[in-house]
Amino acid sequence: MSTTILLLDEEQKMFKAINRLVRPLDAVLLATGSIERALQFCKDQEVQVVIADLNREDADVNQFLIAAADINPKMRKIVLTSYADLEPTIAAINDGKINRYFTKPWDVDELREAIVEELDTYHAQVQDAQEKRVLGRLNEKMGEKVDFTSKLLDGTTELLSASRFRTSINIHAALLEQRLPGSSQFAKQTAKTAGRIATYLGLSLKEREQIMLAAELHQIGLLGLSDKVLHGDPDTWTDADEAAFTAYPAVGADALMEDGEENAVSLMVRHHREDNDGGGFPLQLVAQYIPIGARIIRVAADFESGASEMGASVAMLEMLKDNGELYDPEVLAALTETKLNPGAVASPDNANEVTQWQS
Repeated sequence: MSTTILLLDEEQKMFKAINRLVRPLDAVLLATGSIERALQFCKDQEVQVVIADLNREDADVNQFLIAAADINPKMRKIVLTSYADLEPTIAAINDGKINRYFTKPWDVDELREAIVEELDTYHAQVQDAQEKRVLGRLNEKMGEKVDFTSKLLDGTTELLSASRFRTSINIHAALLEQRLPGSSQFAKQTAKTAGRIATYLGLSLKEREQIMLAAELHQIGLLGLSDKVLHGDPDTWTDADEAAFTAYPAVGADALMEDGEENAVSLMVRHHREDNDGGGFPLQLVAQYIPIGARIIRVAADFESGASEMGASVAMLEMLKDNGELYDPEVLAALTETKLNPGAVASPDNANEVTQWQS
């Protein structure tokens, strides 16, 4: 999300001062002395923070703040005023629902800190709204009183028994292998590890089958990336490159949806890069709101990737540093048990079930 700040002020020196403050934020600063123009900015773009001078004899700035809030209720509002303007300041607080106000002359460091904090608050509100929308859609489909995970993994046996997903695996694996050598073997190893974790956690055969299929398919969204993103240094990526990369799980999931409807496999693929603490992508889901299969695939994929680069023991130690942040602690504990104590994976019959999917 780009950062856009709106300044409503007639003075050129104020624009220069605020511009110096927000320059390190890589933000777009829109400035105007016209309330009509300012409102048009709010309609045309997603303004996160508005800074307005209340000392206007020619305009009702408080009415502007009210109208701006109607356009974007999440918008954060900072006003600049003076001690003599107590009445309009009180009106702005009560009616315009301002978030901060500064008396003139204002302190540069305090104003900069306030702008940063209000931007953080805005982004937190957006993230919270996204999570609520996603969970709302899922609840509407599943029924609010039905267990989230079990519902995701229910009722898709017929879908998975068909050849569609296996065909997808074969086709996409071959295409991705051409662009990313080693990806096919990595997907199979990830599926095997994911299956062992799922077995240790006591998931049913149907659940393990779905998780292992999703693990083999979790990379297919990478096919849509440019060579620069697929093979290049992330430090050289542009904003567009970063956006393309963070979208790849959703791209892959969309390709696996059935008649536009989400299914257990596509949902796990969509969320396999979510972080346990909400810092991942594409929707920043948190902890138990991330499908259990996606949490397992995240742990399995990161382990296999790390093990190929630095060895299994070092990879495990590195992952334990992020326990609870990137990874579900229960899933990570299951990984450590299955790797350090292979006999912990249920029974030989279960082990045969896992092996069968690799044939």
